[in-house]
Amino acid sequence: MSLWQELRSDVESRSVTGSVKVSPRGHRSRDAVKLPAIQCVETSSNSASSALRRASLGQLPSLDGRERSPPESSEVRFGREVRSGPSAPRRTPHFPDLVLTSSALVLSLQGKKGSRENEVQRPANATDASDASDPIFDKHIKPLLRHLSSNNDSGAGDEGELTECLRTLYSCLSQHGYFGNSKGAKWKWGRCQVLKALNPLIERCQAPALVQLARIFLAVNTPIIPFFCFVAAYMKGIFLGIQLKLRGQNLVSSSKLVLRIARSDRNDQLFLEGNVLDLFLDTIGGSSPLEEAEALIYAYGALKCLTSNDLLLHRLLRLGLLDLLVLHLKLIAAKKEEKGKVEGSVGAGLFQLTAVLRNVAGDEYVYHQLIASGAVKQITRLLSLFHNDIDVVSNLSRVFSVLSTSEECCDAILAGDEDLMKTCTSLLKEHPSNSQTVVRIGYALGNLVAFYPHARDRLHEAGALEVLLDLLSVYLRKDLNEGKEATKPGCSEGSSGNPSDVIIKVVRVVANMSISPKVGPEIGRSHRCLDHLLNIVRHKDVCEGEETRECISCALTALNNISFYAQGSSQSVLVERATEITELFEELLELLEVRSADVVFGTAGVLVNMMNDVDRRQQFIQQRGLPRLLGVLRDVDEGDWELGSLACQVIWNACAGVHDLKSHLGENYVQELVLLLEDLIEEEENDDSEQKSAFCKVATQLLERLDPTASEP
Repeated sequence: MSLWQELRSDVESRSVTGSVKVSPRGHRSRDAVKLPAIQCVETSSNSASSALRRASLGQLPSLDGRERSPPESSEVRFGREVRSGPSAPRRTPHFPDLVLTSSALVLSLQGKKGSRENEVQRPANATDASDASDPIFDKHIKPLLRHLSSNNDSGAGDEGELTECLRTLYSCLSQHGYFGNSKGAKWKWGRCQVLKALNPLIERCQAPALVQLARIFLAVNTPIIPFFCFVAAYMKGIFLGIQLKLRGQNLVSSSKLVLRIARSDRNDQLFLEGNVLDLFLDTIGGSSPLEEAEALIYAYGALKCLTSNDLLLHRLLRLGLLDLLVLHLKLIAAKKEEKGKVEGSVGAGLFQLTAVLRNVAGDEYVYHQLIASGAVKQITRLLSLFHNDIDVVSNLSRVFSVLSTSEECCDAILAGDEDLMKTCTSLLKEHPSNSQTVVRIGYALGNLVAFYPHARDRLHEAGALEVLLDLLSVYLRKDLNEGKEATKPGCSEGSSGNPSDVIIKVVRVVANMSISPKVGPEIGRSHRCLDHLLNIVRHKDVCEGEETRECISCALTALNNISFYAQGSSQSVLVERATEITELFEELLELLEVRSADVVFGTAGVLVNMMNDVDRRQQFIQQRGLPRLLGVLRDVDEGDWELGSLACQVIWNACAGVHDLKSHLGENYVQELVLLLEDLIEEEENDDSEQKSAFCKVATQLLERLDPTASEP
């Protein structure tokens, strides 16, 4: 198996401990209740090891024009995890088939084919190879090369001695001007002799010595002008020309060597020593992602491995990594906009490049730099330009989902691309079967529409509702089939990215969109939407686990917001399908007894709005709704004052238009409710939180109605 094939066969993965939890919480002091946007609660964790955090190179796109299959992977955010793929495999510690021999790594100083401008030649007065030498080379460089060659031929000498000798050689070459774009045939000839002598060492060197070899190879070919000068020049529209461009084979070989070392996290410390990171970044910065795409695939792959280590990531960022990434993204995007397409190797490089950006975005302290550097804008730009490349979309959606957890980044995302909602809708429509991508984009959209009212309207105007409902149709069927298969012997447990996970993210978007006064009534007129939500509530078993309860909670929140706009509207599907709602009402009352605060909260929100119907009030009394709510209020002593407020509102609405409450509710239940409310109001008097104050206000009003004497002095 070739190196290229091995890189293509790797499964891309990153795994950081964390969870995503939908927690609809909030209070609305009105008879009808619209639940607030479903938010994600961060569960941070710093326990993930660097080996698990380190991403593999992943699946490299082919260069033969054939269709690439999407990588299965687990979507990971900083401190959070969106379950979207199988568990991450361990990183391959090395390349078993990568043997860089002298023929495999020939760092030529040759120019372009057919050109002798940059060809290494002896001086005009030289008669043989020895005449081409110079006193400096003979005195300082050649003895070290002979020592290294003799040790390599005999196999003598330990690894430490070899490493130290290479370190000395690097210092000597640097001191005598053999690095950079040195002019003169003797210097070029000398560098060529160094490379030829060092090539055979690659076969026997261990990681410490390989790092020293990499330093020499990179320094010999590194341009004089560092890459950040090139970045500054590019930003000002200045093209610096060929002097910054490395030769293709040199860059390919050097990048492969660095990648070989970087693949193992045991070598991370070696990159923190010396200047190998500086040299490597300068080398990449002086190369074009369009003209040196094949070589940069390996360079980006090495960066992806290195940025999985926090210490290396922060050092690379200080060296200007983010500006380099943005520059290369801009160059690729500009080429795509100009020509309408890019070469296959450029697309493969972009896949690796966006994977590096994903690692960078995993650090929340970099968010401000991502905005300032223009990286956020490039992400949304590339999502639109490469919408049909599922590999690139997969990586970009990872970054997109991470950035959506930051309010500052969300501001930049929405301000920088007015067509973002259209792009996301198109991506969901174009890649419905790729559950990982659907989960990530759905998660990001859920965050955007949760906090930005105008985003809800934009998303609806982009035609997202029908696309989201189509996704629900597909994944509800898959979820049902998966549930049947899970009961069969030998069937493995569902992995992350399963249909239930997709359903949660999609329903969350619908629920948050329905908050909008413009969008909510239109969703309330959708029979398809109601069908899907009812299926979730009816067929999901809350006892199956946290993921199932989360799914039901999201569906209840969406039902709640739809029922808010159903009042006084003859066009609402809730009014048209009153018989089904009557059957649903009994199931909702049963959910009040579930030991899940989120499910009970969502259920209570729906009941508040349903209590505006006289028939529902009577059904509430007949089907023991009040005793069940008393049980909810007893659990409020755990401090969930928001849920207590909502329970009081349900009871208040259930008593609308009733004068004799004791006869209507039952005298024993009324007495128990009065005592319970008095205890809760007096409980924790030192608790001056906003939630407790809101509860006391609602509970006092209900208490005064139940027992008018309670307010008398």
